[in-house]
This record gives sequence, structure tokens and C-alpha cells, in this order.
Amino acid sequence: MKVEKLVVTGVIKNGVVVPEGELPLPEGTRVDIVFPPGYDDLPEEFWQEMAMWERASDEDFGRWIAEIERGEQCGEEKSGG
Repeated sequence: MKVEKLVVTGVIKNGVVVPEGELPLPEGTRVDIVFPPGYDDLPEEFWQEMAMWERASDEDFGRWIAEIERGEQCGEEKSGG
């Protein structure tokens, strides 16, 4: 059965959304995060970061996922050596 919209509750742990329960989603699946009422006073830095993600390409996401898998910090500068 195809589902058009599935809502799953999650919590933030170490800056990452962690869904409650097991989800049969393949790695790299893009999801939408909807904030509940009352979250309209988020800091400006949050909105700046959201705008950055809106402009990100699929290649940017691929590089970001690869960095995470290698254990690097997001946006970490590489030093020539």
C-alpha cells in the first residue's frame, strides 16, 4: 500500500533528528521536518542555516553524508599537509 504522507515523531539528539521507532527508509532518504506550534521564536542562526540547506544541491548532500560517514565535522576545513 502506497502512503502519501507519513508522520513520525522524533527527538533531537546531539543536533540530529532521531525518529522514535524503526523506519524502513533507505539511507539518504530526504524528509520534511515540521515544527509544532510554538516554535516561532527560533534564533536567526537557525533560519540562516535552513536557508543554506535550501540552496544545497544533491552533490552537496552527498559530500555531507560522506563526511559524516568518515567521522568528520560538518564543514570542517581540510588542512594542507
